[in-house]
Amino acid sequence: MDPALDRSKIRELLDLTGGEIEWLKDLMDTYLQDTRTRLDELAGLVTLGSSDRIQRSAHGIKGSSSNIGATRMADLCAGMEDHAKLGNKGATVNQLALLEAEFARIRADLPAALSPNR
Repeated sequence: MDPALDRSKIRELLDLTGGEIEWLKDLMDTYLQDTRTRLDELAGLVTLGSSDRIQRSAHGIKGSSSNIGATRMADLCAGMEDHAKLGNKGATVNQLALLEAEFARIRADLPAALSPNR
């Protein structure tokens, strides 16, 4: 399986900062904290079956994930949006499990993505 974080996007972000790795590390820390909070919120919304709010929450995670190169996470969020729009609660429960697993992959991949040998 490919790395959870697209290395070309990581390089692009690093180039935008003029090579400021600490800024990029701070950005990634913020992403991890924010996404953890949003996934917890999403889990509650899935339990409630709140379709519109599930879509909005998944859309937010999709955008921030895309911005940092977490492409699979963004794709999974798009799937969550689609399932919620169709009112398919069983599929949203399954999609949430996939999102949690992908988030764990992102956390595990982050040190390698930010290493000087990336």
